[in-house]
Amino acid sequence: MEDFLAQTYPDRLSPATLESTAINLLATWARSGHLEGRSNKTRVRAAATPGAAAYALYLGYLPGGRGELLLQSPYAALLDCPATQTLELADTAARHGWIVLKHIGDVIEVQFPELLTEQERGWLRE
Repeated sequence: MEDFLAQTYPDRLSPATLESTAINLLATWARSGHLEGRSNKTRVRAAATPGAAAYALYLGYLPGGRGELLLQSPYAALLDCPATQTLELADTAARHGWIVLKHIGDVIEVQFPELLTEQERGWLRE
């Protein structure tokens, strides 16, 4: 991680900052379920949840993502699962009442009535 940061940001970080940043990043990734192991960390698939899927879709929705593009947003990519699984998780979130999800085939509509006011929805349509 330190080597990656040093190559990506040459001459920007001191050796102490490189070490500290690498440790913090690895701890964050381990906590989120993307790394496993005590001393030798190994990359693993994180276990996405319906709540995380709903949040990822919401974050993709705010800048204008709609339909199937929500499943391809950078936020959905952070779930570390295929789009089909993201859609299944979103369906579970919809059954919990967290989002409104309508999908038939490739046509997908996601709404967030509890998270956005009518005025905020208007701003997004502008």
